[in-house]
Amino acid sequence: MFKSSSKRFLKLNNSGFSKFKFIASFLAVIFIACFVRVNLNKASADSTRIVAKKDYCIDLYHGNIFDHSPVMLWTCDKTSAQSWTENLTTITHEDKYCLSVSNKLLKNKKSIVVQLCNGSANQVWLNSKNKLYNPDSELCLTTSMGNGSQLVVDDCNKNNLLTWNTEDINGEIIPRKLNCDKGDKPYKLSCNAIKQWENWVDSNNHMNLLNKYTLNSTYEQWCADFISYIYKESGYPFRSAVAEWNENVAVNIQNYNFTIHDASSGYIPKPGDVAFFDYDNGGHVEMVVSGGSKPTMIYGNSGRNDPQTNNGDMRANTIMEVKDKGSLIYYLSPN
Repeated sequence: MFKSSSKRFLKLNNSGFSKFKFIASFLAVIFIACFVRVNLNKASADSTRIVAKKDYCIDLYHGNIFDHSPVMLWTCDKTSAQSWTENLTTITHEDKYCLSVSNKLLKNKKSIVVQLCNGSANQVWLNSKNKLYNPDSELCLTTSMGNGSQLVVDDCNKNNLLTWNTEDINGEIIPRKLNCDKGDKPYKLSCNAIKQWENWVDSNNHMNLLNKYTLNSTYEQWCADFISYIYKESGYPFRSAVAEWNENVAVNIQNYNFTIHDASSGYIPKPGDVAFFDYDNGGHVEMVVSGGSKPTMIYGNSGRNDPQTNNGDMRANTIMEVKDKGSLIYYLSPN
């Protein structure tokens, strides 16, 4: 009896050890899959990359790409997994995948994934002092330093927030310079609006900018002045058979060769459109810089105070309604 029990024990023990070896091997494979990048193709000589401090690059998770795959930080190594292009409002990989804010939380922060580019608000990025800002979430791109750290968005005012540079494959920084003279009318209008937003966010002298937008009438409600300035800078100054546009009354913009689209009509706005709101029973206008069913808009004279001018601040977001104030009622598309 004892021998038989001993044999059974030894047999079970050997079986358990075999299972342990199998589980250990399986876990080793999982570990390698999680921490070793498998796509090591070299990047093309003309590719660019998005780099944080200490030579860490935005990288495809595990070196693989598929729709909704996570994005991480990895030591820059000139591989194709680190090839990214910063466009006017998007950051793309292979011209078809966009850096996107996901609703999936990582330590209570929204995580970053790649998605097939579709024009959604979660794929829009603006550049402010080398911070990458998503207007839909009103948060900035960041992560903790180190290989494998997954990218998230967080409060743009945090002291430890990462800043980013675009570099060529050899590590030379490519300064961001918007060329708003090329392209079609929607591109020029959105480009100039974004350019002024970047100037505003980067400037310590908002008063000079506000004087430029308002022709030195710095204490008026200047949302319409800003729209007028953008159209003029883009080569499309407002002209009309009616009296000159009273820039203190935003509703007058509808007289300036626009087609009106009711917000409930199903019209999909495009860059360069003007969004009209009925805030406080008056009028407020914003510039659409990225279209779609949830457009991204840039505007002056927001409800947030600008301490430099003691006037309304400039903002970029996707807000279409403010409780107890009003909402978007129509779009104006230029003819």
